Amino acid sequence: MKKLKIIIVGCGRIGNRHAKHIKTYCELVAVCDVIKEKADSLGKEYNTSIFYSIEKLLNSNIECDVIAILVNHQDFSHGDIVERLKIVKALDFCGTLTPS
Repeated sequence: MKKLKIIIVGCGRIGNRHAKHIKTYCELVAVCDVIKEKADSLGKEYNTSIFYSIEKLLNSNIECDVIAILVNHQDFSHGDIVERLKIVKALDFCGTLTPS
């Protein structure tokens, strides 16, 4: 079975937690965070592409099946990010990934 290709937007505590599960069951193809240190840390840990803005992520034309929006609600709204991504659907993980 083909692994889903996933991008994490938001590399804080929740992004780190999800990355562990994503890497186990899926392919983590990129991470994105406006805080350079957080993006660098998570991207290097999982040896994946690193972006510091949604615009640069979009301009990369990187292929993915899912974008996990895992940002702090106090800093950004998911709706704002979805609008900037110009995508119809976004998946916000509310629990851990488990094999089906």
